[in-house]
Amino acid sequence: MPRRSLALAFPAVLLGLSGDALAAGALLSGAGQAPVEQRVAVAAGPARTTLWTSLRIHGASGPVALVVPVPPRAALDVSSDAWFEALEAATAPHVLPPEGVGPYCPGEEGTPGLAVHVVGQLEHVATLEPSEVTVLADADAVARWAASAGLALSAEAAAQLGALEGARFAAARFEAPGGPALTRTLRIVMDGSEPALPLSLTRAGEGDVLVTAWLLGDGRGALAGAAPVTLPSASVTWDARAGESDYEAQRADALAQAGLRGALIEGASREALSRSIALGSDRVDSVVAAYFARASAYGDAAEAPGTCAAVAASALASSLAVAASCPRAALGVIDGAPDCAESPGRDETDPELLRCGPVADDLAVALSGLAPSSTWLTRASLWIAAGHAGADWPLTFGPGASVGPVMRAGSLRLDECASETGAGGVGGGGGGGWEGAGGLDGSSGPGSEGPLTTGGSWGGDVPVHHDDGGDAPDEDMGCGCSGPPGAVVVEEDTEEDAYEEAYAEDDGCSGDTSEPEYEDEYEDDGCSGDTSEPEYEDEYEDDGCSGDTSEPEYEDEYEDDGCSGDTSEPEYEDEYEDDGCSGDSDDSAEAEDCSIAGQRHAGARKKRGPKLSVMALGVFALIAPIRRASRPRRIGRR
Repeated sequence: MPRRSLALAFPAVLLGLSGDALAAGALLSGAGQAPVEQRVAVAAGPARTTLWTSLRIHGASGPVALVVPVPPRAALDVSSDAWFEALEAATAPHVLPPEGVGPYCPGEEGTPGLAVHVVGQLEHVATLEPSEVTVLADADAVARWAASAGLALSAEAAAQLGALEGARFAAARFEAPGGPALTRTLRIVMDGSEPALPLSLTRAGEGDVLVTAWLLGDGRGALAGAAPVTLPSASVTWDARAGESDYEAQRADALAQAGLRGALIEGASREALSRSIALGSDRVDSVVAAYFARASAYGDAAEAPGTCAAVAASALASSLAVAASCPRAALGVIDGAPDCAESPGRDETDPELLRCGPVADDLAVALSGLAPSSTWLTRASLWIAAGHAGADWPLTFGPGASVGPVMRAGSLRLDECASETGAGGVGGGGGGGWEGAGGLDGSSGPGSEGPLTTGGSWGGDVPVHHDDGGDAPDEDMGCGCSGPPGAVVVEEDTEEDAYEEAYAEDDGCSGDTSEPEYEDEYEDDGCSGDTSEPEYEDEYEDDGCSGDTSEPEYEDEYEDDGCSGDTSEPEYEDEYEDDGCSGDSDDSAEAEDCSIAGQRHAGARKKRGPKLSVMALGVFALIAPIRRASRPRRIGRR
């Protein structure tokens, strides 16, 4: 009987043995299957660490296994596919073409709407369900189990497992169908563990392995001792022929040059958890928006996702720490039994507000013990070259700059267009088909007079907007500027310049009927709602026409007033405001050669999202006991 390959993934697990961090991770490729990406999430609370792991593989059909070292009292579960998909949706880099130039070859037209290159897997990929899950006492037991399953365990891997003295191992076996595949996410909740991402036993096979890590904790996450890798927007090129950027290639080169200790922070913020970002007719979903909607679509959320998202988004604004939450422990507790019962105090946030049914509980588990309003989500990418192993990374959390998911490419590549259109080279201009200078949604962006700019670490003038609710204007303003393009000048701005412009989403007056169903649930469609939405979605959606005229002055600071400028604003408010085509006469960055595509009703203004008021907390205080009383007593490990 031929021996099959055993693909091992020992993700970042910390065993509290003798006070030392002894666990590590390994990705081993065998004949027929090759590891492509290790996805890991780590949530660091004051009393426990939670780890999620999933392995992306490619190759022949046959059995593969996910083997994880686990400490005593660890609670084991499988998570909904929606969890990692939501983390990816909220943090995947979104690359825009350089501002002021057409994103396609001269004379050609692409897909209507804003051109965006999303670097990540946002579409749903059905994961492999484990055909067997077992807990093994030691490395010898792992070897015997692998042999009985027709899996090959190398002597090197066996020695590495044996070095983890005192460890037990959770082993999950899958049947790979052949081709690309993704294992179901395994979750391990560990009491008293220091947060870490140890990858010293993670070894790539014949091909390189990308490690994508999401870190949740009290502040921006960092890998202690890692060499920071940067990817300035000036180094990213937009390919007009392909209609996308070379971000992935540039990232791979930057990480490879940094070597074993390189780590690239691709996203870091509090807002990513609860606030979506509008990109023209597209959007970057928040974690809560994507998680509950997708979990509902996959049958993992028992309640209406709109209700869950609205309640969770408001709870995430609370400064009260989340009470100790109980994992389901559906796969058991190592050397123990489920004996956990939740009992939130009056000065704590009820974890039930962060759930959506019994399965969609990852957000509640992740934030256990953390104050939601100060919890950050950080995305880091690492690279393990073929034939090499990774390194161990203690994790730290603290103050740091926000890093948004949106950036502009620094240059435009037209050489592939030259044979047909006579266009120039990189950044050059040849034939027609150029768009005039302008911001997103067709409006004139800041700096549209004078040299066009593309920004620094995460783009320059990228007027993206966060969606946190509120009223929208009756109609969107759209501006089209005509005339030949000017020279593209690349300047280095700070990442905060782009990120601070992101506030409230506005999809204009008519609902966007082309969006996936889960996107429409949390979106502000201006005046007329999306008629295709279920009734429960409209309950939490703002389809109103009238703006809030009572908002404080500071809220106007980041507001998009379309094409007609607001002449009553203080001077400091104009600094970050996009007044479209005919802005306030005092604005220095006004675009002149524009046509108005819509009209804003007087007094209609964007309103910031709801704050967590005393009244809202009171409502949640009533909701949580009712929801809790309607469901069985939750058991699991703290």
